Parts: sequence; C-alpha cells; structure tokens
Amino acid sequence: TYSAVFGATRPGQLRRDFATYIERERAHPYRPFLHYNSWYDIGYFTPYTEAQALKPHQHLRPRAGREARREDGIRSCSTTAGT
Repeated sequence: TYSAVFGATRPGQLRRDFATYIERERAHPYRPFLHYNSWYDIGYFTPYTEAQALKPHQHLRPRAGREARREDGIRSCSTTAGT
C-alpha cells in the first residue's frame, strides 16, 4: 500500500508550512535520541566480549553513579528485544 498527502501553503511559506505539518503529524515530540553502532569501534566481523561492547557506553551515562534508562535514549540490546 501507498499513502500520500497533499495540501496548500501560504504564498512564500512552503518550507515553514511543511515543517509545521511534519511537527503536527510526528508520533511523539522531537527530542534528541542517541544511536550508537558498536561496529565503528569494535569491527563488524570481529568477535568481542560483553565487556568490550559495554566499554564505549561508560562515558555516555547521563549522570554519574546512575544506570542509563530508556528515558535517556540509551537502551541495550537486551532491553530492546521483544519491543
């Protein structure tokens, strides 16, 4: 299936009106979201341990002494399974 949208904009306001439409149709409010690919650091075909996989995330923790949470935009592979 395909979907399409059409509409009208104010003269000279195509970009602004389109951005307003996108914001209104967004599933949730815009917020920064961290996306990390480990193969840049470890390598795609290189076997690695859990400790090696977790090491780069140590500096990403938003507050010292606290585990990263889903609300922070940091999810491990184990928490995303089945979601």
